[in-house]
Amino acid sequence: MMDGTAITVGVIEVPETFGKLYSSSGFVEEYSQGDDQLSSCYVMGTQSSTFLNPIGDDTTTARQSTNTYGNCNDLYVVQAACNDQACINNVSDLGAIASPYAPTVAIVNNNDLTAKSISNELSKANLVVIHSMDGAWAPNVYFPSPRTFKWKSIFVNHNATNGSYFQINGAAKKIDKGGLDMYISDGNRWNIINPR
Repeated sequence: MMDGTAITVGVIEVPETFGKLYSSSGFVEEYSQGDDQLSSCYVMGTQSSTFLNPIGDDTTTARQSTNTYGNCNDLYVVQAACNDQACINNVSDLGAIASPYAPTVAIVNNNDLTAKSISNELSKANLVVIHSMDGAWAPNVYFPSPRTFKWKSIFVNHNATNGSYFQINGAAKKIDKGGLDMYISDGNRWNIINPR
């Protein structure tokens, strides 16, 4: 564990009548799959897991492998690797800041950013970035309905000199230069994820 303690998750006992254990394989799923899987890497905190290779008959070391997939498969956020003794999985805490690999919603300078434009990008990804800057600034940014995008996220990085008004949850919110906010839909509202 991260605090230096150890926990035995399980012990595999093979009956004498089975014979020698020459190899074993295991499968560890840290999160649910299918419709119940996490929406993105941003809905979990930092973590590190180490899985030591099982040893059978006190002599035979099983081999392990690891991979990442699904909705938390961003190399900037999650890393997985194995050697001859163990596999390790790490999830970085980005402090509610988007990965540089997250897709960006295009902004046409001095034109409003529509909910349809954001929706088009969110339909293809679980997290999108709105990066506003001089030369790519929108006076108004209209968030799509949170009902359509439950557990999806929008990261706002506002570096434009002029502020923008975000039309979100039925209200207007002004964002000034330097604004960094991560929003996640709970199906009813867009909520800000506060950095730790």
